[in-house]
Amino acid sequence: MAEQQTPDTNDKQQLKVDEAYLLAIEHFNSTRFYDADILCSAIIKKVPNHIDAINLLGLIAQKINRYDLALEQFQRAINIDPNIAILYYNMGTSLYQLDRKEESVSVVKKSISMDPNYPEAYSSIGNTLTELGELDEAVENLQKAITIKPDFADAHYNLAIALKKQGKWDEAVTHFQKATNITPHFAACFNLANTFRSMGKLDEAVISYQKAIAIDHNSLKAHSNLLLCSQYLPGQSMENLFLIHKKWGDSLFCESNPPIFSHYRNITPDRPLRVGLLSPDYRLHPIGYFMAGFFKYHQVAELEIICYSDSIADELTNQLESYSDSWIFTKNFSDDQLSKQIIQDRIDILIDLAGHTENNRLQLFAKKLAPIQITWAGYVGTTGLKTMDWLIADHHYIAKDEDRYYTESIIRMPDSWVCYTPPTYVPEVAPQSANRFVLGNFGNPDKINEKILAVWAKILLLCPNTDLHLIYKGMDSSSNMQRINGFFANAGINTNRIILEGRIPHKELLARYNSIDLALDTIPYSGGLTTMEALWMGVPVVTTRGATFAGRHSTSILNNVGLDELVTNTLEEYLQLVIDLVSNPDKVKKHRVGLRNKIANSPLCDHKKFTVDLTKELRKVWVKWCEERQNT
Repeated sequence: MAEQQTPDTNDKQQLKVDEAYLLAIEHFNSTRFYDADILCSAIIKKVPNHIDAINLLGLIAQKINRYDLALEQFQRAINIDPNIAILYYNMGTSLYQLDRKEESVSVVKKSISMDPNYPEAYSSIGNTLTELGELDEAVENLQKAITIKPDFADAHYNLAIALKKQGKWDEAVTHFQKATNITPHFAACFNLANTFRSMGKLDEAVISYQKAIAIDHNSLKAHSNLLLCSQYLPGQSMENLFLIHKKWGDSLFCESNPPIFSHYRNITPDRPLRVGLLSPDYRLHPIGYFMAGFFKYHQVAELEIICYSDSIADELTNQLESYSDSWIFTKNFSDDQLSKQIIQDRIDILIDLAGHTENNRLQLFAKKLAPIQITWAGYVGTTGLKTMDWLIADHHYIAKDEDRYYTESIIRMPDSWVCYTPPTYVPEVAPQSANRFVLGNFGNPDKINEKILAVWAKILLLCPNTDLHLIYKGMDSSSNMQRINGFFANAGINTNRIILEGRIPHKELLARYNSIDLALDTIPYSGGLTTMEALWMGVPVVTTRGATFAGRHSTSILNNVGLDELVTNTLEEYLQLVIDLVSNPDKVKKHRVGLRNKIANSPLCDHKKFTVDLTKELRKVWVKWCEERQNT
């Protein structure tokens, strides 16, 4: 006969189940997920409807990225009791991770119907709606989360992201700051810094990047953004930029594994070369426009190009892919996966097209994945990496006595360091109107600092029949409008003469050049693609040769197009040249006549010659590498 269960025995068994569950929670909180899973499974074997244990199994599955399995567990718990709010919230987070965002919102809303004061649920819905582009509803939900729980740092952060996407940058700053004041919040510090940079508040951006790095010293993106931001600072020197980049590079090299390139194979100087190009920007982006001509003509040389793309495809991406010999979509590759792919592809020359810009993979170049590594086109100077062998430039960017400011050796192209392919939808150049003279700059607000604003203000004061037109994403934010209009107003200029526009479709932006007489370049960070587009649209550009690589984009472009008379040596010369041109519009018209044909027939757009020249340079460094190996 079986032993009869007494109430005392049942209590003891329940006590053991409770103890096991508490121990499972302890394991879970200590990231011992396997041990927590074993205990929860044992509990459920004894008590099949133990909702807490089933829920914990779902949370464990989330932690090990098994969101499909997590969904099953949460649904199992809901089937037992459909009136527990947290189960729907947890299920919604799994749906979000599975990229089923609309379903996620719908399910998490069920948790709110059961618990109207559930701040985490409101924040989750707001975050997901932001990604879906439903910004007004997103803001509404996030504000509810904060009303219920004012010290909810993640809700403040998510609200700031939504507000920034709405163009409400000042409000976004407020909530980024609240998130960081509540708790050390890396993402809030990092995005606050990015926002400050876009608002032209460079000193505040630097401080926020430094705070982000203090929270997570190993964040490569925070370090890279700080280095990039440093390029925009007025008064920056080549020497200082070299020192801070080298310090970062030395740190990364010490902290990473030793370089893994030790395999090599066919040391033959004259064989066809396998060139790998790594970029997050194979799209409607400066890199896309700079690569199109080279990709199209690379087959005239003995090159095989293998592209590693982190870009979501658009029409330019598809064109670039059609020109390449091999195209590998790597956005979802981990660093280890991409490293293995590059080694497997037996790349001879690996080229970085990002530098310290967004979504770079410089940490891979620290591993030395190919015999020769080169940085090109995506950044404005040295990477700071000792494992980056070469940097492609031209003599306008780097004078012969300036090599010491680069950790890389310098390849100087005979003409331009890049070639330009205009978009297929570029509008025709229209005749100029006889109305007021209009100056313009369609560049990033990051580049518009008080030093260049002061020069532009003098021009407007001395040329009273002249207006200024500025266009770029965020230019119409309240912060930028107050900053720029406030500066001109304080200088005694009627702000009716200042036209500020935010983001508009690229085709429309190009068409706006038809209302511009003369484009003004920025310092210390000069216009690159912006200058090329202005010239293509028949608008001359006045620049001054900067002290750093970033300040010499337009200098190189204008010299390569045969417009070196528009390059000045100082801001005082820049001021006088602009005033002279505004006062003599016939001079401007002379520059405008046939300007599109002039740039089209210049080295800047001679894709075939550029490709041949670049191939010669790549062959030189390859032969040099082979000779060094053969002599060892």
